[in-house]
Amino acid sequence: MKVKTYLWSLLVLMAGSIAFVGCSDDDEVVNPTPNAPKLTVNPVTVEATAQGGEFTLNFKVENPTGAKVEAVAEAEWIGNVAVKDAEGVISFSVAANETETGREAALKVSYKGAEEVKVAVKQAAATAPEVQGADFTMRGVAGDVKGEDPDVYVTFFLKAPKVETFRYLALPAEEVKENLTAGFSLADIMYSLGNDLAEHELPLVEEMKKGVEAPFTLMGEPNLAISFIGQVVEADGTRRTICHDYTFGGAKESKENGNEADTVEADKEGDTVAPTATIDGWVGNENHEHGRTHLTFNFKSDVAKKVRYALLSTLDLEDYLTKVDIDRIMVDFGLKIAPKMIKEEINTEAGITIPCVELAPGTSYTFLVLAENGMGKVIEKMELMTEAGGENMGPKVEVESWQGDAEGANKNIKVTFHLQSSTAVSMKYRAGNTTDVEQVLNQFSIEQLCDMMGTVLDEERLVLLRSGQGLDLVFGTADFPIKANQTLIYAVRNEAGDLTTGRADQAFDPNMGV
Repeated sequence: MKVKTYLWSLLVLMAGSIAFVGCSDDDEVVNPTPNAPKLTVNPVTVEATAQGGEFTLNFKVENPTGAKVEAVAEAEWIGNVAVKDAEGVISFSVAANETETGREAALKVSYKGAEEVKVAVKQAAATAPEVQGADFTMRGVAGDVKGEDPDVYVTFFLKAPKVETFRYLALPAEEVKENLTAGFSLADIMYSLGNDLAEHELPLVEEMKKGVEAPFTLMGEPNLAISFIGQVVEADGTRRTICHDYTFGGAKESKENGNEADTVEADKEGDTVAPTATIDGWVGNENHEHGRTHLTFNFKSDVAKKVRYALLSTLDLEDYLTKVDIDRIMVDFGLKIAPKMIKEEINTEAGITIPCVELAPGTSYTFLVLAENGMGKVIEKMELMTEAGGENMGPKVEVESWQGDAEGANKNIKVTFHLQSSTAVSMKYRAGNTTDVEQVLNQFSIEQLCDMMGTVLDEERLVLLRSGQGLDLVFGTADFPIKANQTLIYAVRNEAGDLTTGRADQAFDPNMGV
């Protein structure tokens, strides 16, 4: 850098010397164009709103030569350029900017023999589409409410002073796009799939009513692309629905891709009768095989717009019905179906087929369907029993356990369970403090617990489970050390669907290895 500075200084000095010896007091300084044309334009900066519009510039030419003033736009969104020499005016138009990014381009004004003038045309970005009378805004920011862990959290800030109720939905972005492309609105998607706030989430509505941004945080995984739909219903029945796209670990903010306003009455459009539903079913899979562990159901409803279905053991269902009504059961256990699938399958004569797998042999199950539209709803059910199975029909599972990691180290913070099952094709498991596990097992079976809370073993670890090497499940870390006796529960199935459940207990001494 010092060398360059020195060379530049030397060149400046040389240029000064040449100028000094090249011009004396007696030399005549000649202006090559003493009366050259001079072009002035006013203003030289034009600022347009996102809506665009018509604009004019004033120009003046000093020392004219009879040439014409010309104006040329650098961008296509600057159009209808016209020069009126007699009036000294240039007119042009700016097209609407429908993007979320501001833009700028030059309008070049020239006159032969004069220096060209560039007029900067700046246009604002489009704002989020506004629904007339809308009073609901939403924005998503990476991270939790403190802005931490942006790879796995996103927080949507919601404001709606007129809100009475709020519903929401988070789905893979492709699934939402697929339903929108099929002609369904955001309100249609919410009607079929939307979630009501849980009781502990209801304070969110009170915060929104205050006109402040109330935070609503979602958890995902890096690179997962979702569409988050929020829906506000106001006291007069007005319904406002906004959809944002967000990718975990990607952009810092979500991007709005939909904004609708309608009324809840729109859900009844086209409905003239309440729906009915029919169910058919059989023991086994679609090929009527594996009847001990599989049931298959087919159902249809020609005018339904909202559908949920659930499968419960008949004993569980009877128990729940002593505590809550069947509508509540469908809310708690029912699986929802997207509007595209409802229209293309459930509303047809063929209906939709639902396979139910990994069931208990010799057990009665009840399949329930709720079909609904703007005129009413119906709940139908069908009971089937899996074929009885003999004892010990599931795969053999061998289990060992010890204090420490797989190599026997870190005894003061870790516990390892070693499993081997040569015919296993699936496994779910859960581990915890022995006292906690036993308390839950007083209310649920191991199979139920694994279904509700178990971790599903991936294919890579299933290969180890089936191999002679076996699989090591290690629990405990430096940040979350084991502190008490541990119990592992597991549910393992073979190719025929037969189930083996079990538990393994490992005592823990926190002073071992210290």
